[in-house]
Amino acid sequence: MTGCAQVPNFTANPGRVASGKLIKLMKTVSTPGPWQATQFLDCAQQFKISDTSGFLIANVGIQHLHARENENSANAHLIAAAPELLAALKSLTHPDGLSSLNMLANMQAARVAIAKAEGLA
Repeated sequence: MTGCAQVPNFTANPGRVASGKLIKLMKTVSTPGPWQATQFLDCAQQFKISDTSGFLIANVGIQHLHARENENSANAHLIAAAPELLAALKSLTHPDGLSSLNMLANMQAARVAIAKAEGLA
């Protein structure tokens, strides 16, 4: 794993590490969404994940051409939905996320993100 950063092992309490010292939570620095999963034209089991400008985020299925039927497609849709899933979870866990004014909109956003992750949207 030369050149790879070590991922910290967070405990069930995300604001603390095992030693009990407070840590600063990481800010999201990923490519902004939305992302989309697009099937390669020459191979039904290969997909690319890109943002709306066409910037490539990931390839799915390149090493797994013999995956179970629809597995690569399901993986690609799940990855492509990551920004929307994260946004929906942040909205729901925000202190005002479940207030009567915001709950219906946040729940609908979560349903839309789940549908995208399941390849239904």
